[in-house]
Amino acid sequence: MCKEKRTTSKQISWHRLLGLMLMDIFKGSNFQVEMEKDLTFQEQYLDILIIKKSQGQPLKELPIGLENLSDYNLLTYKSIREPLDAWTLDELIGYYTMYRKHLSPSQKVLLPVEKFQLYAVCTRYPHFLIELERQKRIKQLTTGVYEVDTYTRKIRIIVTSQLSTDERAAIWLLFSGNASGFSFGESHYKWRHPEQRRLLHQLYQLYHSEEIGMSYTWEDFEREYTSNFLESLSPQERLAGLKPTELLAAFKPTELLAAFKPTERLAGLKPTELLAGLTPKEIEDYLNQLKDEKKN
Repeated sequence: MCKEKRTTSKQISWHRLLGLMLMDIFKGSNFQVEMEKDLTFQEQYLDILIIKKSQGQPLKELPIGLENLSDYNLLTYKSIREPLDAWTLDELIGYYTMYRKHLSPSQKVLLPVEKFQLYAVCTRYPHFLIELERQKRIKQLTTGVYEVDTYTRKIRIIVTSQLSTDERAAIWLLFSGNASGFSFGESHYKWRHPEQRRLLHQLYQLYHSEEIGMSYTWEDFEREYTSNFLESLSPQERLAGLKPTELLAAFKPTELLAAFKPTERLAGLKPTELLAGLTPKEIEDYLNQLKDEKKN
């Protein structure tokens, strides 16, 4: 949401993590994600701005609720303890108006309305929507996704705690405010950059700070993260930084020798070192074999 100042470090963390995860989704695509965009001279910030680019590959599948992305997409977010109310939507519309003026060639020639989309993401179902339902100014697009008619323009509202367990909702379910949603999101969200998965550590800690019981432990995360991250690396990347002695320690001597030809295994050894591995009888038998070969 657009606001003058953040209120608590906990709220900052929820907002920041959502922005960083959206950055992961759109990285390399034809959309760019910006966080805490300052749209005024009074240090008032929009949570997340998603801008269409001329370069990058379009995503094959967008998160639920974002299917109608346009050129400029303004997103406000309310975390688990923050209510989404009518004033929040008023602010969002206000900042959309200022941003549209800022981008347009002139005040008389504004960019088309269709180039902008507005989104509000929240954990809990907003109570003020009940009144809008009575006025028939809200339409449910799918489970947990609504479209509100504010008279001036339409806004999509995504309620993370209501979304169905669908892979397209995985990123939102990580912010659902409940353990089952987090667990589904953690196991089904496909990271574009596996190293970013460490963001879940901060998110997991936020859930604990809210005293939400989590069946998924941090030890589970560390184990799965390490395994998944290593699988994403090439063999060269996995071994980078290891000393030769550390690399060799993973192999048995027989495994190491099996990779070499007999002549390569013996290269560099002195005659006395070569003979040291043989018994006197083996040496005698070999010499007799050589004598017989010469006679023949």
